[in-house]
Amino acid sequence: MVTISLKLSQKDDDRLKSLAAKRRTTKSAIIRQAVRKLLKNPNPAPKGSFLDGIEDLVGKFPGPRDLSTNPKYLREALRDRHHRRRSPDRPAQSS
Repeated sequence: MVTISLKLSQKDDDRLKSLAAKRRTTKSAIIRQAVRKLLKNPNPAPKGSFLDGIEDLVGKFPGPRDLSTNPKYLREALRDRHHRRRSPDRPAQSS
């Protein structure tokens, strides 16, 4: 086995000690188990819905209540974007 070193906050170390005592094992065994679990599935699917992940942003910005469901707003945005690109007094974009 390879030896590694890591630094934990005092709070995390206390929690790890408590968990190790509860499971009657060592802190190292718990860390090895956690590392194995992470390496088996390094990109787990997020729990909950997309809305759960952004619910702190919902309703934070002004706008019409039906912005996400009314196609009229998409048409307007695309039309405005098209007009901005075609505007003769608009300076040329550099690439």
